[in-house]
Amino acid sequence: MKKLLLLLTLSFFSAQSFAGSCPDGSDPVKSISADGTYFVYNCGGNTNAFDGEYPFVLSRFKPSEGPRVLGSGVLVIKNGTISVSPKHRQLETSSTKYYDTLEGQINKNGKINVKFNVNPLTGKGKPHKVSFSGNINNLQIKGKFDDFQLIIDISTGEYRLTGRRSLSTTSWGYSVVSDIVRAGKESQRFEVRPGDCGEDPGKWSDCDNNRERSEISLDRKFLPGDNQWIGFSLYIPEHYQTSNYVATTLGQIHQSGGNRPTGTAGGFKSYPPVLQLEAKGGYYDACIHLLSGSGSDVKDICDYFRLSRISDMRGRWTDIEIHLDTTDKKSLVEIYVNKERKALREDFIEFWPESFYVKYGIYRSFVSRHGGPMPTQIVWFDEIKMGNTREEIAINEAKPVYVYSEGKESAKSDEKVTINEAKPVYVYSEGKESAKSDEKVTTTVKPTELFATIETSDAFDGSYSFKLSLLHSISGSSKRIGNGYIEINNGIMTVAKDGRSIVNGSEDLYDSFEGRIDKKGNIISWLTIIPQCSTTDMTLVGLDLKGHIKRQIKNKCFVDNDGGGADFDVVLKLRKKE
Repeated sequence: MKKLLLLLTLSFFSAQSFAGSCPDGSDPVKSISADGTYFVYNCGGNTNAFDGEYPFVLSRFKPSEGPRVLGSGVLVIKNGTISVSPKHRQLETSSTKYYDTLEGQINKNGKINVKFNVNPLTGKGKPHKVSFSGNINNLQIKGKFDDFQLIIDISTGEYRLTGRRSLSTTSWGYSVVSDIVRAGKESQRFEVRPGDCGEDPGKWSDCDNNRERSEISLDRKFLPGDNQWIGFSLYIPEHYQTSNYVATTLGQIHQSGGNRPTGTAGGFKSYPPVLQLEAKGGYYDACIHLLSGSGSDVKDICDYFRLSRISDMRGRWTDIEIHLDTTDKKSLVEIYVNKERKALREDFIEFWPESFYVKYGIYRSFVSRHGGPMPTQIVWFDEIKMGNTREEIAINEAKPVYVYSEGKESAKSDEKVTINEAKPVYVYSEGKESAKSDEKVTTTVKPTELFATIETSDAFDGSYSFKLSLLHSISGSSKRIGNGYIEINNGIMTVAKDGRSIVNGSEDLYDSFEGRIDKKGNIISWLTIIPQCSTTDMTLVGLDLKGHIKRQIKNKCFVDNDGGGADFDVVLKLRKKE
């Protein structure tokens, strides 16, 4: 009798509560629960036609301030009933538990009605129940609170792989933007400025190890024995600058646990990854790490594969697909660029970790090798996917990867990259005269009076081969660091484009060469190079080389890092071309 009375009471309560509350205006339909113990009221117009998971972004809007993102998550629709998934949820203005207050339905036409407690105010106020309505086919439902319009933007795509920022905490380092996208509505923008080095106290410091970065480490890991595909799209802007001496990693596969090797590189601590995709000297290359030695003192050599020219990537999206197969203790990696295979390497993993993971963004190591502050670098990433087949990571314009903002207002990247003629972006000149900047470190520049002391003559006009060497002043031993041809025309000396080489750096450094010769054969010249006076010194310096055409043209090697002198001379020796 008591059970019957309770059942009747619940029945009356349910009928009163839900009558006339269906999205299409109809009354709910009463039915008995599966176990037969209570009544269930469902809207007759509800449907399972839209069942699934839908990533969303919650934002507020008013004309005086524009839009602002408040949170994000995933709507779950099951049998026409709507709730918020406990995963991937974020809410800036209050606890994410308030998503649990969301109740809603969708009918067969896609019409949505939902209610939940939300606080649209940042740093003040409290949650209030707000009603939202709209149609899923329009991918948007709206509500109102005071003078704010509240908007839930819905995506039919895939939600983004979760991750965390690695070391970098700068406000400009990472943002979600909508101006440059590969597919869908949003992409991820990364920016690294000179000096952007973070740390994890007690574990690692980029500042102490000559690195700068802004990266995302994905939470999803995969194991030795997996057959893994990874895909992403990379956008490099028109103004993007590379360094001839510092590699900027734009995507990598790393390793953790197990027999993960450690060692040093360039005199600094190193935890070598499996694969790095590097922008350096005008090219985008794959560095597949070939490791040997012991786990505590690993020897690391890169097997390089050319993926693309940076000039071919500027101002457009480039699609990258990586296949890493480690089944049966074998190792195979292949890399595709815009569907064309550019790299294939087998049997290269010697140290097997517990797991592998993916990092993407901007990471540059041994930044001091640039010879001055690195240029600000900005790139966009989109459509980051992982799967066991190539089909799983394929870009689907109809179902793009959904990027949620992680609670921070999406930055407008056009505000960050707009060219300001009055305050241009400082870019290190890589051996040429530096641009002026009051805020940057002054670099060595060629003195304007260098050639004022010599009167040029055409007495020695012609073509001359040359050897560029590093000569030990005491022992007399030498090391060849370059060669080529010097053309003399009316006493003006330049390096010919053809037949030139240089050990440390790009051959384009020879374009910095300028020289003058007088009627007696005395030469004054200037060259910007990396002489590498020691095994670790990769400093880019300008040298005034002086001497006689029939003897040696030389200058002292750059002073060492301790401020002392050097026992080496940089020597240029000319020989008349027959």
